[in-house]
Amino acid sequence: MRIQRPLIVRGDLMTCLLFYECEANYYQLKGDIKIGCANAYVREYGKTGDISLFISDFSNNVRKGMLKYRREAEELIEFEQRFTFSGKEIRVSRPEDGTLYDRISRKAAALKETGIEEEEINLLLSMEVERTFDKYRKALIQDVTDKKQLEILVEEKLINIVEAFLQKAKEQLKRNFSPSVLYGLCLHLNAVITGKREKSAPDKESIAEILVYHRAEYLLSEELAEQIKAEYAVELSMEEILLLTMFLCYQNEEKTENARPVLIFAFYGVGIASSIAQTVSNMTKLDNIFSYEITSERASAEVYGTLRNFLKKVQQGKGILVIYDSSFLGEMLLEIENELEIPIRQVRVPVTTLGIELARRTLTENDPDKILQSTVESIDGLDCYRKYIVTLCTTGKGGAEELKRYIEKYGQLEDTEVIPMSVTDKELLRDNLKHLMTTGVVQCIVGTYDPGMFAIPFLPISEVFGARKESLPRLLRLEKEAKAKIDYDAMFAYLGEQLTHTDIEKLRKILPDIMKEINAALRELSLDAEAGLLIHISCCIDRLLAKQEVATNPRKAAILLQYDKEFKKLLKIVKPLEKTFHVIINDDEIANILTIIYQL
Repeated sequence: MRIQRPLIVRGDLMTCLLFYECEANYYQLKGDIKIGCANAYVREYGKTGDISLFISDFSNNVRKGMLKYRREAEELIEFEQRFTFSGKEIRVSRPEDGTLYDRISRKAAALKETGIEEEEINLLLSMEVERTFDKYRKALIQDVTDKKQLEILVEEKLINIVEAFLQKAKEQLKRNFSPSVLYGLCLHLNAVITGKREKSAPDKESIAEILVYHRAEYLLSEELAEQIKAEYAVELSMEEILLLTMFLCYQNEEKTENARPVLIFAFYGVGIASSIAQTVSNMTKLDNIFSYEITSERASAEVYGTLRNFLKKVQQGKGILVIYDSSFLGEMLLEIENELEIPIRQVRVPVTTLGIELARRTLTENDPDKILQSTVESIDGLDCYRKYIVTLCTTGKGGAEELKRYIEKYGQLEDTEVIPMSVTDKELLRDNLKHLMTTGVVQCIVGTYDPGMFAIPFLPISEVFGARKESLPRLLRLEKEAKAKIDYDAMFAYLGEQLTHTDIEKLRKILPDIMKEINAALRELSLDAEAGLLIHISCCIDRLLAKQEVATNPRKAAILLQYDKEFKKLLKIVKPLEKTFHVIINDDEIANILTIIYQL
């Protein structure tokens, strides 16, 4: 109303405004909107007509709203919606959809025009691909709730082909597929075969991304395409094969609306587990608490079968928490978790074992202090509440080891163990974290980026090196202070104490220039990524000087193929390092560095 010009807000910005943190509530929201509008007005000053507001017109705090996206937003706002504010009324419009790839390409171009960083664009587009595909899948199966209804719409031969294909995919990918994937694939292929699907071509970047990150699913989809061609004389386009791949990648199985994780007490003896479960249920008024009782007469095979069937029956699709006292149940629960593919989290509380051992020791010892001490030391599982901090390195464990030593030196960790891990193999990382969680509590993960596993708190490496040494213990307890700029002098000083084969003064002189070139020629790194890369390169030089092997990168070929130009640029950038230290940085290490830079 004040500038007498309509303001246009796109769906992505509206979503950010819905979800970002407003510490001062309404007044902050009002102030942030005013600042955004003022920035847009300055940008468009001297022009006439509508003013489009972009995410880049707003503060970084508002832009973080995109990271807090929730699916409920889909019911209110679509990415490409346009909200036009004239001062008196609001109009909402949507552009033509086009194909999936048309929409994604259009959104990518629009985001680039606003000046948003490539990292944020990729995040938004990934979310949008998932939403768009999910919408397409739901539209396909909206009238199909069981196989009988599917058989009315699709011939039996095609259903049999898809069922056999999903069975093969299940065995090769070790992944279960919900009935909706079967329905969606059958209906999608039926539309292709009958010519009811519009054809369009995906862009080269979409093809490259699928080939690099979902190659197994893509190869299976190609086999299905060949089978469809043989049976129906219909050749599937590249876009159709990519869509088949997305069906295989889709894992968001439907859950019941009121589903919750279930809690199960599993103890030896008659009535013990049921009594505890009943007491907890009565006090909390919750109905997701169950008991499983084990009698000494039961054989292990019988316990496994009955426990497996019991867990399968009571689970609600959100996972299971099991409190138990018998050590052999731990291995059983791991086996059942793998077999049923249901997340099962264990908490061992060996009450019965503790009671039996304490009772026995009263026969031979009269001092209660000695009885308690000797019993606690003898029973495995009483230390199940150990504390861990995990340090994470994108490639190998070298950087994670250095980070561990820094944390142990200044973190004042009296009762916490620091465990270095690598994220090279995400499934192995998941398994290692899961194992730690069976013996204690993982307080946080420290690294260059958050793997987002098991809701473990994440602490960026930049905050660790940015904090004063005396403040590090509080930071590791997640009592965060205001973020400070990374102190690279402190980092080099510490590395100088740890790296035994590297002239740290040479490294201090040359490495900051290398980092500047990487930021300028390849990608502007975040503080976290830059700190992690600096440590990684320093450790790499030290290993090369010590004649140690460089960690191989299993995805080297795919990375160097996709980032061919960046690979050649990086070779030139690191040349001064090679000359200064008389080493050769091989292709595996170049791929490792690219992995950190582009967070692959």
